[in-house]
Amino acid sequence: MGKKIIIIIGIILLVLIGTVSTLLYFALAMSNEKQEVEKPAVGNSTLSIDESHITFLLNEIGAYQLHSSVTGKKPIIEVWADDEKFSSDVSGGKITTTRNLGNSPDIRIKTSKKEVVDALLSQNVTEYAKNSVSAGKTNLEIVAGYTELFTKGYLKIYTELTGKSFTGSVVRMFRR
Repeated sequence: MGKKIIIIIGIILLVLIGTVSTLLYFALAMSNEKQEVEKPAVGNSTLSIDESHITFLLNEIGAYQLHSSVTGKKPIIEVWADDEKFSSDVSGGKITTTRNLGNSPDIRIKTSKKEVVDALLSQNVTEYAKNSVSAGKTNLEIVAGYTELFTKGYLKIYTELTGKSFTGSVVRMFRR
């Protein structure tokens, strides 16, 4: 009888330690402050965009809040603007964007160069992005699994941009 109680107490302690350490991880990981990213210049008549434009837009919609998963995988966002393709990763609140596509993106944002330029010229980038998604001019594709997205902090950004939540799908997934 005494061994069973010790085993039960041990299991409870392991669960508590695991829960506390996970909560502590997420509390520390979500403490990224918004980076000051200089707004890149854009001409009204040009549809030329580069890495600085994508980095600025992602920072404005809150990608700086993303963090590595418990396994250490960085958040990776692909952005396709017509024929231009970019890959951005987030580490410590800093967004780094390159022209080549990264490995295993979490989400893919498909839009036009005109939408990128119009967002940059708008007074409120986040509001413009929401309206663009709502109007179907910008599409968000979920590439990674819901658990991966949740652990990296995509929920808030996805919900804000789409007005939808992917947590219902996560709940259905775990019920199976």
